[in-house]
Order: sequence, then C-alpha cells, then structure tokens
Amino acid sequence: MNSDYLDIGRVVKAQGLRGEIKAVFYPGVPHDLAGIRELLILTDPDPISLAVKKIRVKGVATILALEGVDDRDAAEALVGATIQVGRDLLPPPGADEFFWQALVGLAVFIDSGRELGRVAGIMSAGGGEILAIRDRGREYLVPAHREFVREIDLDGGRITISPPEGLLELYGG
Repeated sequence: MNSDYLDIGRVVKAQGLRGEIKAVFYPGVPHDLAGIRELLILTDPDPISLAVKKIRVKGVATILALEGVDDRDAAEALVGATIQVGRDLLPPPGADEFFWQALVGLAVFIDSGRELGRVAGIMSAGGGEILAIRDRGREYLVPAHREFVREIDLDGGRITISPPEGLLELYGG
C-alpha cells in the first residue's frame, strides 16, 4: 500500500453500455469527489491512474465515467477494484477526525483488557460501518458505533471496544 494514497471506495459494477462504473465510497468521502479529477484504480497486476470525465450521484453510489474506460467490457474489468485518491488531494481531517483507513492494523482490545486482534478492514453496511477484526484465523465483525467503540487511540495504536452482548460468542471467542 502506498501511503501517498488513501482507499476511498470500490467499484461495484459496470453501469450501462458506455463504460461507466458504479462505485461505493467509504464513510466521509464526498460522493461528488469535491473536485478530484484523477483516481488510482487498483487493478491486477498493476494499478492504473484514470482521469475522471464525469460524476453523478445515484443514491448511496456514485456513477463515474473515466478516461480510457469506453465500453462495458472495460468497465466490467474494474469491478471489485479498490479506488484510491492522492492523499494530498483530500482536505486534512479536522480535530478529532481521521480517515477510516488509519484504523487498519490497530490492535483491538475488549474493555476488560483482553486483546481481540487487529483491524483488518472497515466495511460499509446498511446501518453503518463494521470493523473486521482478525486474530489467528478468526474474524470478528463489530459495529463501528460509539455505543461499542469506546476509544480510538491512533497515537497508541489501539482501539478499545465493548462489543454487543453475545457477539464474540457467535464467533467462538
């Protein structure tokens, strides 16, 4: 992962016949991309940088027309790819704000003090975001709500959670 770029979302499907893509952005990313005109698409084997030709918001998704993606086949080749933007193109987070990506890799502790694992990713769900926490082959999915996330200490590299009753037992933890 290049620290000069931030993950902002994913390509979820091809949209129409003219090469547009439908993207879903992570929490806090403006759907209109606030004047950003170039995106990095993490394709296999190499990422590609594409200019943004047109943007329109459709519900919770954003429809993008990208330079060089001119037909449905080209758009379908991007489905599932992560979308990144240059960190220098985004406004810096305000006080007590952070980019969700900053949580990936942080150690997660239950409020009792037991370490649960590390944040492997953040997923958007209909009701909000979910922390994917992994440790030794296990994965725990914990809602990223203030009710359950007690403290985020970016400098200390840790998050303290109070998971909903019974949640950890569902995962055998």
